[in-house]
Amino acid sequence: MGGRAVERSLAAFCIAVAARHDGLVRGVLVLGRVIRSYRLHQLTYHLGQLHRTMAIAGMAWLAVGAGIALPSSLVVGIASAGMLAILVTMARTARDRVRQSRHNRFELVHRFGGWAALAILAVIVPVDGARPLPPGSGLAGLLGQPSVLLLATLVMLVGHPWLSVRRLRAEFLAVTGEVVVVALPGQRSLGEFVRVSREGREWPSRWQRSAARA
Repeated sequence: MGGRAVERSLAAFCIAVAARHDGLVRGVLVLGRVIRSYRLHQLTYHLGQLHRTMAIAGMAWLAVGAGIALPSSLVVGIASAGMLAILVTMARTARDRVRQSRHNRFELVHRFGGWAALAILAVIVPVDGARPLPPGSGLAGLLGQPSVLLLATLVMLVGHPWLSVRRLRAEFLAVTGEVVVVALPGQRSLGEFVRVSREGREWPSRWQRSAARA
């Protein structure tokens, strides 16, 4: 799949996902309150730019890797191109204008498109990483490949936030015809994330910013 190109693509995707990881965002919020730094607190709003920039960089390197892989492996090249098409669709629906007017569509495409792209990576990266290994290298040799290690990191970054998700019974208070207050039981802590879903289809993540003080 293009050796260095796929490694750089995976590294960029790892940074892009990490920039939106619940733990990192919450850590920055807590740190901004402890140190009482307005600039540090505002860093949480710039993590989105890092997310976008590194995602675009990952797509660019993926396109390079797909182009390199196509002559030697048609299947890997086509799979990479398919993944690239999914990522381009995700990027188009993530534009501010589309995201604001069709937010549920953005959530669905971003969530399921991301998982589909990750599933493709989980297949083609080990296959491509095993190709240059000498016979008999086994699993140990495969796990020593940088691309496989980066893929494992990416899978953990994507999957980890969902391990702590639990359902809570919510109370709803209609303030106006357009504004509804959602109350959850218990006391929320600084930077805690709440994932909101209607009918279990979309899960937009929101963190508690009101508890943070600059």
